[in-house]
Amino acid sequence: MDAGVDGGKVKVQASVGLALGIGGKITVGGEVDVPKIAGHIGDGAKAVADVAGKINPF
Repeated sequence: MDAGVDGGKVKVQASVGLALGIGGKITVGGEVDVPKIAGHIGDGAKAVADVAGKINPF
C-alpha cells in the first residue's frame, strides 16, 4: 500500500497479488483533490446561507 500528499491531493494505491497456477495482480488507486473539495463545500455553505437569508422573515 502506498499513500501520500502531493500538491494538496491525497493519493492512495494498493496492490494484491495471487500466485496459484498462472497468478495475477490487482492494483487499486484513488486521488482526492482536497482544495477543490473545500472550495465546493464553501460554495455550498454560501448558497445555503443565501437561501436562509431570503426565507428568514426577521
